[in-house]
Amino acid sequence: MKKEQVKVSFFHSIRFKLIVSFFVPIACVVALGIFSYEKASTAITEEYKNQTLQTADVLNKYVTLIIDSEKEEFKSYLVDQQLGFFIKGSLDKENSSKLVREYNDNLLTKTVVDSKVKDIYFFGPEGRSIMARSTTLAADPYETFMNSSEGAVLQEVPTEWHLFGRNDELDNAMGIHVGEYALRYVRKLGNLNGIMIIDFDAATIRGALSILDGGDGGYVAVVTRDGFEFHSDPEEDNAGVIFGQSYYETAISSEELSGAFMVQHAGGDYLFAYSKISESGDMIAALIPQADIIAKTANIKTFTVILTLFAVIISLVLAILISGRMAHTISYILRKLKKVAAGDFTTELHAKGKDELAQLCGGVNNTVRNVKSLITKVSEVSNDVQASSDQMEEAAGTFKATSDDIKGAAGRIEEGTGHLDSNSASCLQSMDDLSGIITEVTENTEEITRFTRQTESTIQEGIASVKSLTDSSDATSRITEEVITAIGELEEKLEAVHDVVKTINGIAKKTNLLSLNAGIEAARAGEAGRGFTVVAEEIRNLSTQCMESADRIGEIVNDVAGQTLDVVKTAEKAEDVVAIQAEVVEKTRESFNTISRQVSGFIESLDTICERVEQMDGARAQTLSSIEGISGISGETVARAGEVAQAAEQQDAAIEGLEEASRQLKVRSEELIKILGEFQI
Repeated sequence: MKKEQVKVSFFHSIRFKLIVSFFVPIACVVALGIFSYEKASTAITEEYKNQTLQTADVLNKYVTLIIDSEKEEFKSYLVDQQLGFFIKGSLDKENSSKLVREYNDNLLTKTVVDSKVKDIYFFGPEGRSIMARSTTLAADPYETFMNSSEGAVLQEVPTEWHLFGRNDELDNAMGIHVGEYALRYVRKLGNLNGIMIIDFDAATIRGALSILDGGDGGYVAVVTRDGFEFHSDPEEDNAGVIFGQSYYETAISSEELSGAFMVQHAGGDYLFAYSKISESGDMIAALIPQADIIAKTANIKTFTVILTLFAVIISLVLAILISGRMAHTISYILRKLKKVAAGDFTTELHAKGKDELAQLCGGVNNTVRNVKSLITKVSEVSNDVQASSDQMEEAAGTFKATSDDIKGAAGRIEEGTGHLDSNSASCLQSMDDLSGIITEVTENTEEITRFTRQTESTIQEGIASVKSLTDSSDATSRITEEVITAIGELEEKLEAVHDVVKTINGIAKKTNLLSLNAGIEAARAGEAGRGFTVVAEEIRNLSTQCMESADRIGEIVNDVAGQTLDVVKTAEKAEDVVAIQAEVVEKTRESFNTISRQVSGFIESLDTICERVEQMDGARAQTLSSIEGISGISGETVARAGEVAQAAEQQDAAIEGLEEASRQLKVRSEELIKILGEFQI
């Protein structure tokens, strides 16, 4: 009589209970998702605002660091005396040209090395200018700048640095590079009528602005006091998006250095974040659409809903699958165990998962596999034994042939070892000869090194002598210049003496004429004027002597002037000769320096050669030791070759016994394989 099967209703079944159990935590997950979404959306919005503000502050610090680093570096130009002389026009043309070239090269090097700086300019009155990159300037760029609105700001506070935006119209008027920079830093050169302009590279500032993500339809810019806006997007530059807006004015008037709040812009809601660079209105500003921020929280909502629905579906499917799998697995195990009980060891239970049912299937499989493995291993061992017996029989023949080869090789080794002893003796003699040659090379190298070092010392003395000769040539040149100057002064004094001589001649002529008139008047006076006639005669004689002396002095002055001219020419020739001598001395000094460097290099090469020779000598000693070792080993090899031949003969006898044992093993393995063939595996 068959036993009745009791049918369990669905609501009392394990399947229903599992489904209900899965839905309880799902309900909790849904409630948690709703609560988490509300909290997360609020937190993300606030966190986004804080992160945006922090990023703006970091960006502000970076831009400020760029500006301040250049300000500190260029501060020294404010007290540069030579630059001040140039701006005031106190330098002559030659010194001005030299200073401009030097400063232009320095500024150009700065713009090449420092990628933050695009251009540097120094402007003074009357077109005096210095710049990093050459360009065609206006007639007076200084006056053009000072007459602009930027110049007015600079004149109000001349002792401060001022940050301005790009002004293409002013740049065109000044004739400088247009549109290649982002921001401009300007400062007056102390009390001088001159300015210093530093243009910051657009790519550097724009790359920094890219740190702050403005989102789709947002704006990130540096806004300067003059209304210029430099955006992260080049197409938005100077578009007037932020400057002048009410929220911009609110930020300017606020005492806070940074802040963030929601604003209305172009009919939409935006998050406005700012960070002030200075108190004068320069700032980092960003406008981020509220839709972008809300979109980030909307993603959380969508993800929560999808995840909850997915969890419900997965839970339902899992409950149905697990309950169905349990009943199916139990029936499956019973069917397989019947086959195993019938002696079919090929049966294997397959169960998915790692639960208790899977472990039960695994236990049954392990039992079947262990029995199956035992039988399989016995069968494999039997096959291996049979194969090994065949291999042993084959190996015995191979060993016998190998023993014959070993005996022949031992004889050849003994013969070759005799030749090796003879060659080792020859090699030892050659190494002794090489040792003598190495010793001789070492002595010659040391001698060359000693002579070379003496030569180096002599060259250093020559360099010192040439330096002394150079100093003497410089002193001679200075003395020659002083002589030429003194002769020039002497020529001026000779001209003065010549003028004095002319004056004396004139006085003497007038005196002679007066004495003649006095003699005539004395003759008219008769006896009463005789004494005066004598005096007049003496005066005429004195005037005649004065004229003769003056003429003599004039001749002497002319002779001295001629000789002075000859001395000047000789001094100028001497100056040329001294200059040529100085040039020759300098070339001689350079030649001595070149020879000194070459001798130093030669000494280094000799040191290297000495080191290599020492290494060769060490290698020679090692080679001698190795050859002696080879000679000893060859003797041992001869003795071992005889032992190998004797062992090969003993091996032949053992191989014959191995062949007989392998034949017996093959017979027993064939009998075992026949017995194992009766099992079904």
